[in-house]
Amino acid sequence: MSGATIGSPDESVAGPAVSKPDCGAYLIVNPRAGKQKLHSRVVQLQSHLARALNVDHVPVYFTHGPWDAPNIASDLIARSPRALIAVAAGDGTISEVAHALVGSRARLLALPYGSGNDLARSLYRGHAHRPHQIIDAIATGGLETYRVDTLRVRAPRYRLGRARQWRTNLDRYVINAVSIGLDSRVAAIANSIQRRWPALSNVSYFLGAAVAMVGRKPSAMQMGHSDPKGKWRNKARSYDLCAVCNASFYGGGFEPNRRGRLNDGMIDVYWSKPLKLEQIIRLVGRFKTGKPIDTRVLERYQGERFDFESLSNEPLVLTLDGEVAYVPKAYVQVVSHAVNVSLPRVWGTPLGLRPGADDSISNARVPGVSKAD
Repeated sequence: MSGATIGSPDESVAGPAVSKPDCGAYLIVNPRAGKQKLHSRVVQLQSHLARALNVDHVPVYFTHGPWDAPNIASDLIARSPRALIAVAAGDGTISEVAHALVGSRARLLALPYGSGNDLARSLYRGHAHRPHQIIDAIATGGLETYRVDTLRVRAPRYRLGRARQWRTNLDRYVINAVSIGLDSRVAAIANSIQRRWPALSNVSYFLGAAVAMVGRKPSAMQMGHSDPKGKWRNKARSYDLCAVCNASFYGGGFEPNRRGRLNDGMIDVYWSKPLKLEQIIRLVGRFKTGKPIDTRVLERYQGERFDFESLSNEPLVLTLDGEVAYVPKAYVQVVSHAVNVSLPRVWGTPLGLRPGADDSISNARVPGVSKAD
């Protein structure tokens, strides 16, 4: 299995998996997540989670680079198809694990340790989303599991991040949001700032926005989509930004999709016309506070599938749950109820999910993990 493992506090971080009874609960850790020095806190986190789940042992697996996490998760699902996979990491690693869980009976428990933690803002809306508070809530009342949607993103040609080589047949599941245009260029610059100066992580998005504004030019794009009645519509125009949302937040606490629901079977798209600088500043302020947005500035579309194609020689700049990609065209389709997400039962049905008996699969418990009455 990919990734180093640890068992009890006196065992080596690197080495083979510990031979202990398999309780069906696991912890994947990105030790480089955020600025929180997670590597030094793993033993404490592991012990806290085991007590909350009422098990003796929760094996831990470290990631070492991009796409380690889904490989680890796939191996865990093969071992325990109804596993509870807790992920202590940022949005990118949590999204990678969700990619591996699509269509499985395994369950995702998000423990946000990143710099943005946007998915956690939607999942734990109305409640604290610090990891120790989430685990304490689990210890109080156990877990409830909900099916949530994902976005399947495909592109015939693509280039990732700083790579120069073009590849073929991108096929990625995104649980939070896809952004296109100015906000993706901002994200690309912000990611670079975080890599070079980690201490600036909290303000990297604002710095990226300032840099991206210099000499910016609106892009041209064609968007095709199926509306809620199933009719296909096409529209082409210049634009500054486009947010393709499954959840509500992106970019480190910005909320373009205030009405978003994670399991409504729909994609919410917000597409702007070319904007003046003062309009962008006001728009960003409303994103940050979650206030309603003027539809004359940012048009809202809803449907099950959207196609995007650049109308210039420049590719579209996308971010896929924070990962930057360049594509000439992209196809985004909602996959309804694709991933099982476990949340503290005592917090009730999250505001970012539609309530209803068909959403709850609380009987699909992890073997060996008891749930409080």
